[in-house]
Amino acid sequence: MLRALFALFLTIACDFAGAQVPIRMWDSCFGGSKLDIVDGVVETPDNGIILTGVSASNNDGNKSQISQGYYDFWVVKADASGNLVWDKRFGESDDGAFDIHSTIDGNYIIGGYSQSAANGDKSENSHGNKDFWLVKINPSGDKMWDHCYGGNKGETLRGAKSTADGGYLLAGYSFSGMSGDKTQANK
Repeated sequence: MLRALFALFLTIACDFAGAQVPIRMWDSCFGGSKLDIVDGVVETPDNGIILTGVSASNNDGNKSQISQGYYDFWVVKADASGNLVWDKRFGESDDGAFDIHSTIDGNYIIGGYSQSAANGDKSENSHGNKDFWLVKINPSGDKMWDHCYGGNKGETLRGAKSTADGGYLLAGYSFSGMSGDKTQANK
């Protein structure tokens, strides 16, 4: 049986010193036998990277945990040479991660959407169809907390940043009117 790895996490580290042509330092592929997409990347203090995105793969290829549904958050840590350090799956029936940033306390926030009920990795029910889903992890990839924000229809978080005062700035889109956590109607 022919097994194709489709839409792998592909990472290429390049050295952009001066005005020279970039030199490839390493490249690595991460993924399983189904659709895996990377949308966010952040450099770590040890010169590694953490990638985040969506995965429909089970525990095959170099994904270590089975899928919990249609899509899950998938978070991959690679060292400075592109070697897999760890991978984590978060979510239930339909969840997707789009962004990751370091926080002022040395941890990481991952932003995306969730259409899942509270269960397993998710501590809160969605308010409507899809909600913003914010997950905070430590440098080992362990979940510290998660929170959903949304109204009675659909929202998708596309960007999340840590602020100097310890808060978070979230950006995305919404189809909900004033409901749930949403305090203003669409314009």
